[in-house]
Amino acid sequence: MKKAEKTELTKKKILHQAMQKFGSKGYRGASLNAICEAGIPKGLLYHNFKNKDALYLACVAECFRALTNCFKEAKIGNDLEKYMRVRMAFFNEHEMEARIFFDAVLQPPEALYDQISDLKKEFDALNKTIYQQVLYSIELREGITQGENTAHPDGDGHCNSFCRIFVQHIPDALPSSEFHADGHGVFRYLLQHGL
Repeated sequence: MKKAEKTELTKKKILHQAMQKFGSKGYRGASLNAICEAGIPKGLLYHNFKNKDALYLACVAECFRALTNCFKEAKIGNDLEKYMRVRMAFFNEHEMEARIFFDAVLQPPEALYDQISDLKKEFDALNKTIYQQVLYSIELREGITQGENTAHPDGDGHCNSFCRIFVQHIPDALPSSEFHADGHGVFRYLLQHGL
């Protein structure tokens, strides 16, 4: 086996263990020592990753990459219900990735906020594209242009349709009343971030 292949296998092994620890304990609760207890020599970990932050960011990057690729492969188009089904299926099949994803999006470590924002740019762009495709597929009221539709998605009732579809797919663990409290603003935030 070539050195590059061995290095890649080592990184994958470290990332797998890190995903388990960050997924189950979160950024704040996971430690490099706990990751090393899973059979990874500390020197090898530090040879491949500078510190806990670098390892966590590698896990976050992998989560965004995997979810983004899942959406691209599903060819969502303007089908918001399909978007929700694909997203929920991904999170159900990838429990640790889902936990890291939500931790990074909803409670990012303050010191890593900018790096996480950079890591999710492609994911955010894909969500924006899907959102725009959904908006462009809606028949508009007379006198409303597509430009107005996308510039003000909470106006003119379009977001109400999205909210009805969205609320049908909220996991049982999340009380839907929380999502109605701020109405359209919460919905736009959740859609934009793929939650």
